[in-house]
Amino acid sequence: MLVGSLLIFASLINPVFAVYREFEVNQQVTGPACGNGVCEADEDNQSCPDDCPLPPAGGISVDTVPPRISNISASEITTNSAMVSWETDEQAVCKLFLGKSAEYEIGSVAEEAFSVIHLIMLNNLTPNSVYHLKISCRDHSLNEATAPDHSFTTLIVADKVPPPNVMNFEAVAGDGQILLTWRNPQGDDFQGARILRNDRFYPTDPWDGGVVYEGAAESATDTDLENDVRYYYTIFSYDRARNFSSGVIASAVPHKIAAPEEAPIVPVPPGVIPPRPPVAPPPEEERPGIPIPEEVKEFHFEDFEFWQEGKKLDVSDGKLSAKPDIPLDVRVAYDKVPEVLKTIMMTLFRSRDDKSFSFLLRANKDKTAYVAQIVLEGPETYPFILQVLDYKHQWLKRFNGTIKIGGFGISLKWQKIISDHGLYIIYIILTLLIPLILFILWRRRKKEEEDKNPKY
Repeated sequence: MLVGSLLIFASLINPVFAVYREFEVNQQVTGPACGNGVCEADEDNQSCPDDCPLPPAGGISVDTVPPRISNISASEITTNSAMVSWETDEQAVCKLFLGKSAEYEIGSVAEEAFSVIHLIMLNNLTPNSVYHLKISCRDHSLNEATAPDHSFTTLIVADKVPPPNVMNFEAVAGDGQILLTWRNPQGDDFQGARILRNDRFYPTDPWDGGVVYEGAAESATDTDLENDVRYYYTIFSYDRARNFSSGVIASAVPHKIAAPEEAPIVPVPPGVIPPRPPVAPPPEEERPGIPIPEEVKEFHFEDFEFWQEGKKLDVSDGKLSAKPDIPLDVRVAYDKVPEVLKTIMMTLFRSRDDKSFSFLLRANKDKTAYVAQIVLEGPETYPFILQVLDYKHQWLKRFNGTIKIGGFGISLKWQKIISDHGLYIIYIILTLLIPLILFILWRRRKKEEEDKNPKY
C-alpha cells in the first residue's frame, strides 16, 4: 500500500520538475542500455519492447498526436558554456543535437526520463562562436516531434589589457593657453586618448580632473587659462573595451608673451661648441627633511620588473636592454607597494633632443600589479628615474636606471656625432673608398691582362 502511494505521488509531481543534463562538447552522451524500465529517445517497441510497450488497445483511444515543443531558449551564456531549456505539452523524452552548423556535427545528448520541463547544460564551448541546436522529443505513445533549428552565440573573452601609453606627450605654454601634443601608439588595440587637467597635481586616473580632450587626434589646445598658474595634465590611451593605460604626464605655466626684442648677436669663436644642458637624472637619494616610512625603506629597485614580448628582461646594476617599437611593461607587484604611497612615477630622458617624458604606474584591473606600458624608439639609451611619492605628492625615494633600446653598441657620444655630422662622415668615407675601389679595379684588370699575355 505504501509503495503504491509513493508511485502515485511521484507521477503527480514529475511533470513540474526538469530533467537536468550536462553535455560536454565533442563527447557523445548516451543513456543506459535496454531493460532499465525507461523508454529512451533512441529506443522503440521494436528495439526494446520491455521499456517501450505498445499502448493498450480494445476500446481505448490511441494517442497519435506528437508532443509540442515550445519556449526553446539558451540562457546563462558565458564564453564557454550555456544552459538550453525547453518545454513540451506532455511528458516526453528528448534528444539535443549540437554543432557549429546545421549539420550538428558535434554530437547529441539524450535524456533518460520523461518530463515536460527540460534543461541541458552545454560545456567546453569556444568563445565568440555561433552554435546551432536541434531538439527531437517523443511521448509515451512513440509520437515524435522535431523543433526547427535554433542558434546562440557565446560571449567574447573579456578584454582587460589596456593599450600602450602615448609617446612624446608635451605641454607648450602660450598666452592663456597650452598646446598639448603627443604621438598615438600603433596597433588595432588603440581607440583614442583622453586628457585630463588638474591645478593641484597630475590626474592619477581617467576620472581625476576635468576632461580637456578625448579622441584619436595627436594634438589639442587647452584655452581660457589663467596666466602664471601651473596646470597639470595626464593623457590616457584606451581601447574599444575602455581599458585605460597608466597615463603620461606633462605640465606647463601659461604666461603673457611680450613683444620680441632684437637681441645682440654675440659671435661664437671658431671651433667652440656652445654647451648643452645636462639630461642626466638627479642622483639617487632620499628626500631631506621628510621622515621616510619604514615600508618605503624596504622598497627597493629590485622590486621593479621589466617585461617585453612576454619575457622578463635581465637587469644588472639598474641597466637593461630592450627592443625598439615594442611595448615594454614596467611593473611592481601590488602587494609589494606600501599603502602609504600615493604615486609611482617613471621619467625617461632622451639625449638627442634634451627632452624628458614621465609615466605613471597604475594598478591593473586584477589588482595584481602596478604597471606602465611604454613604447620607446631606438637606437637610443634612456636614463630614467623611478620616483616614489607620498600622499602630499612629495617624493620619498628615487631609483636610477638606464634602458638601452636597439642599436649596435654605439655609445651616445658617437650617436650624437653621427647625428650632427652625418653628411661630413659620409663624404669622408666616400673620399677614402672611391680611390680604394678604383685601385682594386685597376689591379684586377692588370692581372687579367698579364694572364692573357704571360711573360716567358
